[in-house]
Amino acid sequence: MQVSFEVLTPQGAISESDLLSRWSDFREWLATSTPECIVILYNDSGSHRVRALRDDMQFLIPALCFEAAAEIAAGRSTEVSLVGMDYTMQFTVEGEQVVVSAPGGDPDRCDRKLLVAALAACGERFIALWKKLYGDDQDQADTLARWEAAAAKARAIVS
Repeated sequence: MQVSFEVLTPQGAISESDLLSRWSDFREWLATSTPECIVILYNDSGSHRVRALRDDMQFLIPALCFEAAAEIAAGRSTEVSLVGMDYTMQFTVEGEQVVVSAPGGDPDRCDRKLLVAALAACGERFIALWKKLYGDDQDQADTLARWEAAAAKARAIVS
């Protein structure tokens, strides 16, 4: 399972790796806007299906990569409501498998531990981006601490 994100910029979608390599081009814009992003889930160990979820970056990545990942890691089904897309993505835990489904699409099965590991890794890359953006900004310290704890919790459960 692979999970990555792209940020929707005025110049179009840019991958997380391209964003970091062109940091000086986007830093100010990121710091002064509320960007949307697309989180891409690619089931490379099964169906080879791709799911793309779009919403506000500050909401979607934490909701999916920290909160949902921790629930799935603990063996609990969960859902993520996508305000920007007006639907809910469901993650139904069935033992060591997770059924990922959304309205109007075929459900997809994936390995629970692989999904959680991929979500947590994406979340950790997002945290690194956030730290690069805000540095030692004390207004962000509590948020970062909460995200880091959730990512560590999810990763510890599946390790």
